[in-house]
Formats: sequence, C-alpha cells, structure tokens
Amino acid sequence: MKTTLDDLVPDIYEKLEALSNGEPLPLSEDVLDKTLANIKESILAWASPSERNQSFTLRMSNVGRPLRQLWYESRAERAAHVPSAPDQIKFLYGHITSITHINNIWFIIIFIP
Repeated sequence: MKTTLDDLVPDIYEKLEALSNGEPLPLSEDVLDKTLANIKESILAWASPSERNQSFTLRMSNVGRPLRQLWYESRAERAAHVPSAPDQIKFLYGHITSITHINNIWFIIIFIP
C-alpha cells in the first residue's frame, strides 16, 4: 500500500486513536531525546537574538504573495522593526514547531509499528 499526502491526516488520526483508547504510544527514548535536544537548541537560539538582515530577501512567508507586491517591497525603504513581546512568543512557537517538523515528529507518529 502506497501512502500519499492525502492519507497524511487520517494516518495521524489513526495512530493517535490509541491515546483515545487509553493506550500509550510506543515512542522510543532515542526519538524523545533527539526531539527535546532540538527544542532546547531552538529555545537557546531564540533567547540569543542576532542582528537581522534588513535587506529584502525571499522567505517562506513570501510564498503566495503577488509578484508585484514582492517587487515593490524589494525596492521600498525599510524602517527598523522592533518586535513586540507577543511577536517574540510567536517567533518562539515558530522556532519550536519548525525544529519539531525538521525532526520528522509527524513521520515518527505515522510509522510507529
């Protein structure tokens, strides 16, 4: 049986159904250690801000924007933006979720025997 992207959400729900039935998920200590180490690394990187590149660059957040909008943004004068405290929380959440996805946590859940 070939797994497709269309099957992703149902496969995750199927694996998590064990939790709903009061059964534990068979996660290995190694997988948990790697995931937690990556989360720790992500939090430490977030807590030590670096100088952000103020010039225009293409990022994932630009995907789907009209080309004309990107063209104007690339030529506009950029004012320095100081992120607020709520923005910092959003950034932390983004760092943690991206590092968790990089660690393939969803694939780990799907392929649990």
